[in-house]
Amino acid sequence: PQPQPADENPPPQGGQAKNAAPEAVPAVVPAAIGGAGGTGSLALPAVAKASLQSGVEGAQGVAGGSQGAAVELWLNPKGVEVAPGDRFTVRLEANALDPVSHLPLTLSYDPKVLAVEKVEPGDFLGAKGTAQVLADTSHAGRVVIGASRLGAVPGVAGHGTVAVVTFRALIPGKSRLGLDESKALDRKLRAMAVSARPADVTVGGERPDRPPRPEPKPPKVGEASRTSGG
Repeated sequence: PQPQPADENPPPQGGQAKNAAPEAVPAVVPAAIGGAGGTGSLALPAVAKASLQSGVEGAQGVAGGSQGAAVELWLNPKGVEVAPGDRFTVRLEANALDPVSHLPLTLSYDPKVLAVEKVEPGDFLGAKGTAQVLADTSHAGRVVIGASRLGAVPGVAGHGTVAVVTFRALIPGKSRLGLDESKALDRKLRAMAVSARPADVTVGGERPDRPPRPEPKPPKVGEASRTSGG
């Protein structure tokens, strides 16, 4: 496959996409969301939980700095200004220097200022059938996202969109969108070094319900009789 075209908002370090290794890999059960409609708690299979826990211990302190990070995560756009009642989307993007297979992510926000409307899957880890993106929005203030490659397929390297989140602005205020608790795992469920960049949302004062109407133009000479019905 050809490398993905450059995005309008390039990766933080300008990394270029590269093809994943072609060797076969063992099948891995993806992360799953319990309950109907994408609600409930994010649950990983037992083998993934054990690997994730050991990986978290080894990866602590890595998020936040791009120095030496194998996977970079950020939100696009990085700054948003809206009014109460507005809906807007934020893309969660990734740039992987080494093949990645699983992205257990947590997106934090201020629930007093913003509400999550929906989460849509991106195609960074692959199209439907080769990858899966599930989201849990049942906890105010955070969105838990599980993105995984499916089956015996290699990991993915390069740049792309993991998910698209739609928010609704509630009241005037500011909210940081953070990715501090996000992790990345390779095909063997080993933790990879991650850097994450937040975004900021500013909700300003309310705008008028409707724009002021222009003053009506006076009728032209000769049209007055028709306007008045005379």
